[in-house]
This record gives sequence, C-alpha cells and structure tokens, in this order.
Amino acid sequence: MKEKKVNVAIYGSGIAGLTAAVTLLEHGVRDVCVFEKRPFQGGAISNTPMCFLAVKNDERYQDRAFKIHAEYTQFSGNMAAARAWINNSYRIPAFVESLGLEKPECVETPYEDIGRTDGYTGGFPFGMNLGDTYILKGRGVGHGAALICLRAVQKIRKLGGEVIFNTSLIELIKEEQKVTGAIVKEKNVGTYQVIANDVIVATGGIGNAAPEMLKEETGYIYTDREMSDGGNFFCNSFFNDQMTGDGLKAVWKIGGKKSPILGCGRHLAYPGIVNHVAWLVKNQLSTIMEQPYLVVNQKGKRFIDEGENRRSANMAAAMRQQPGRIAYLIFDDDTMDHLEAEGTEYFYMIFPSVKIENGREQFRKVIEEDHNKHIYVAPTLENLAEQTGIDKETLLETVQWYNELCDKGHDDDFAKDPAYMRPVRKANFYCMKFVNVNYSQIGGITVDEKCHVLDREMNPIGHLYAAGDSAASVIYGPHTPNVTSISSVAYTQGMICADNIAKEQHVK
Repeated sequence: MKEKKVNVAIYGSGIAGLTAAVTLLEHGVRDVCVFEKRPFQGGAISNTPMCFLAVKNDERYQDRAFKIHAEYTQFSGNMAAARAWINNSYRIPAFVESLGLEKPECVETPYEDIGRTDGYTGGFPFGMNLGDTYILKGRGVGHGAALICLRAVQKIRKLGGEVIFNTSLIELIKEEQKVTGAIVKEKNVGTYQVIANDVIVATGGIGNAAPEMLKEETGYIYTDREMSDGGNFFCNSFFNDQMTGDGLKAVWKIGGKKSPILGCGRHLAYPGIVNHVAWLVKNQLSTIMEQPYLVVNQKGKRFIDEGENRRSANMAAAMRQQPGRIAYLIFDDDTMDHLEAEGTEYFYMIFPSVKIENGREQFRKVIEEDHNKHIYVAPTLENLAEQTGIDKETLLETVQWYNELCDKGHDDDFAKDPAYMRPVRKANFYCMKFVNVNYSQIGGITVDEKCHVLDREMNPIGHLYAAGDSAASVIYGPHTPNVTSISSVAYTQGMICADNIAKEQHVK
C-alpha cells in the first residue's frame, strides 16, 4: 500500500482542525498536514456561527466562569477539560486577527453579569454566559467563520503546511498503546496509509449524512429539512455536510471511550421560512417561533415555562423528554393583532423583528404557496387538533385551563411571567411545529484536559488527540450545549492540541 509520511496528521478542516494546524506551525512544528473529505475547507459550524465566547485573561473572571459552568453542568463533564477551555479562550480573538481578518466586535460581559444574564447577548441560558462575546463580520450571505476557515488554509500553506481535500479517514493504525498513522481514501488516488508521529481527529459530529448512526447513538429519527417523513431531528449545516461519524468510528474501533453525543436547538420546517441555511430568512416566522406563548406536546399538554422558548437550548432540552420529541407553539387572532400592533416580546439578533408585518398573509403564503405542512391555521381548536394530530380532548382541557390562568394573571403550573400570559380564545388559531435541530450532533470521543484521546479505562492513547465537535461534549457531560458555545471550544481545543504536541515534540 502506498505510504505518505508526515509529522502531524490532522483529520478535518473545521475550526478545530485548522486552528490546531496554524498553531502548530506557529510553534515551529514542521510537516503538518490537514486532510479533509470534502473538496473545500470548513466543518459543520465553521460556516455559520457569527460569534464566539472568550473569557478575559484574568483569574477572577476565569474562576467565576469556571464555577458558573461547573454548576450549570452539575459537574457532570470533565472539569479539568472545562477549565482548560475557559483559561485558554482569551487567545481566540488574537488568533482570529492573526489571520488578517477585521477585528471582531466585542460585547463585554461585566464580572457581575457572568452567569446572571442571557448568554451571547441574548437567546442562550444564563449558565452559558461566561465571558465576552465577539461578533465576526461576514461577507455577503456568509458568516465570519467561513472566512476564518479560508484564511486559515491560506496561512497553513504560507507557513509550509499542507491541506489535502477529497480525502476520508477510514481507520486509525494503533501499535501497542499508541497511534502511528491512519488509512485514508483520496478521490482519484485511492486508499493509502498515512504515517504520522501525532494524529488529531477533528472530523466533527454526526450529521444529515448518517441517519442510522444518529438513531443508534441518540435515539433521534432523522428527517429532512421539510420534515417530510415523521422524523424528529435534522441538521442545520450546509448541504453535503458528509458528517458520517468517520472520526468517531475510527477512534471507537481502536478502543477509544465514547463521550455523550448531544446538542440541540429547535427549529421549523424549511419550506417558505428560510433559504438553504437557517439565518437567511424569507419572512418573520422564525421570530414568531421564538415568542413565549402557549407550547404543548403531542399529547396536548404544557411542559415548560414558555418564556424559555427564547432560549433554544432550554426549549430543545425540554422537548427531548416529550413524546416524539416534538412541540407546538399555539396562539390566536388577538395575539396576532398584538404582534402586529404592539410588537414582539423578544427577538434574537439573527431574526430581528420589532413588529410582525401582516402575519396572517405570511402564514397563508407559507401554507398555500410554499406547501409547508408543519405550519397551521385553523378556525377551531378541534380543527387544529385534527390537522396536527395533537390529542384533541387534552388540548381543549389544556387551553381552557391556560386561559383561566391568563385571566387570573398567574401561571400556577410553571410560573411564567404574567406579561407573556396571553389567552388562546379568538379564531383563527395559529400553530407551528418544532423539532430538534443542530449543526451536528456533538461528542463521541473522550479526551482529557490536554485533548489526549482516552481509552475505555480512561488512559491516554499515545500520540492521538481530538478536538472540536467530536470531543466537545466532555466539557458538558450529558447536558445540552449550543453550537455557538461549541465554536469557542473548537478554537480552544485546537490550540490545546497544538500546544501539547509541540511540547511533547520538544519544539520551543
């Protein structure tokens, strides 16, 4: 079999892999090669997040951020790995600027606000508000991370590194307790062996291209973006994401320990609402999706303080415990008037809408012209139950009780803010079906604070590292992270891999 010898082989060209490669080369490590299965650079989240988190290089801020994170995750992740992420995250802004990009806008989080206000300037749980938010400037319809990936590839090549596209990781080669290389398959070349002193797996999580693996590892039933087949999860990454869990399977095969596979938000079926990616909206329905109105499960029961609907990660985590892992937002004609005349209760920076403009026409167009089968308008609640399949009797009971609570001005069930208690009485009735969504399912590989891959006995596998989506869940344990937080982890874990490889190779 043909062989290719390198010093450090990196599999995956998302934020984690590319950050590792650049940092290695800047440390003076030579013969670094990045392998990417697609014909272009970028991972699941690398083409999307517009911002990242960085904690100040100040022990007071780092200590507070760590304690908030530890409590938020109930100490269920690897706390040493979490500490390493937090303490190194301050390096991200300088790294981004070193690629020749415009300095990101910084929204500072005062010390007192860490863990006490929404994360990432809004829309994320308090427990994710650990530091400053840096907002990247995009180009055209692309967010800033796509430019980061492009510039990183350019810098890798300028510093003498190599990037090879159209090359898939097939399996890792392990001798005794250390990895010595991998088998790869390159398009138009074939299968060959890569011999390496150190290997970094940064191949991402599980995406649209791996429905069977998704179901086996998470219990989710894959659906397409039109939600056309009764599934309850889809990935919001770019088309042709090719996230088939190659790195996870390769690590597991040689004895690597699994980490939790998790990570969800909630979203709507695509037709008529967004274009090929979630932030390119066609109307204001994505903003309506986030409003804190009545939410029920398939059985017709409430299950959460709907004020949490503004925080996608929280709503998604609650949905995971519901029948079919789906939910429905329901409101009436009076509330539609309110949205149009007085405005929204909340909007996220991606979907900014102070007031809804002609909301009824937006619903009509999406249903009648775009044929979205998961957006509903009904003349009666009974008809709405028939359209959605929600249990009719329970829905009627829930709405009656909910309206009584609205009249009372107090939510006896979930203590929702009375300002959001809007009754559901006046036809027509409007409804949106949610399913869980993320840019990929995150996790699968267990690493320590140095990003060494661990075996099933929690011992390091020699010369094998992992970073990014494939390894990020160790920081959270079984708790649901969100994609924006994971980009911060990806940058930092890439740096940590590079730091430790350079140290172990005795490169100053």
